[in-house]
Amino acid sequence: MKSHFLKFLAYEQWANEKIIDSLGMTKYPSEKGLELLNHILAAQNNWLCRLRNENSYLALWEKKDLWESSQLLRKTTQNLVSFVESLSEDDFTKTIAYVTSEGIEYSSTIQEILTHLMNHSTYHRGQIVFNLKGQIPETDSF
Repeated sequence: MKSHFLKFLAYEQWANEKIIDSLGMTKYPSEKGLELLNHILAAQNNWLCRLRNENSYLALWEKKDLWESSQLLRKTTQNLVSFVESLSEDDFTKTIAYVTSEGIEYSSTIQEILTHLMNHSTYHRGQIVFNLKGQIPETDSF
């Protein structure tokens, strides 16, 4: 399980870097694209806080520039990788209780949370790519 999620996190970093590169290729990066990118990164940070039982939450829809996004990506990815590396194989089935952003109490296993996090990022990257269509030259990047 650990190697599975470490591979996913490596993919996450690669895919998010491609999005940052693509947004940087536009003359004026899309506000919506930046907003979605930062939502992905803030959500990763916030889920990690839930997993660690910490309260260092970021605003989910705060706008940052590409440089700030790039720095947040490096920090968040490094922290997620360190967290996953610290887990034993049995830890992935542990249940974590948390409160959603709507104030609803919930619980999920670490495996479910990490899987949700990967799917959440993929969904929003798809929105960014859709938003970028026509703004950058066609490439094989996506």
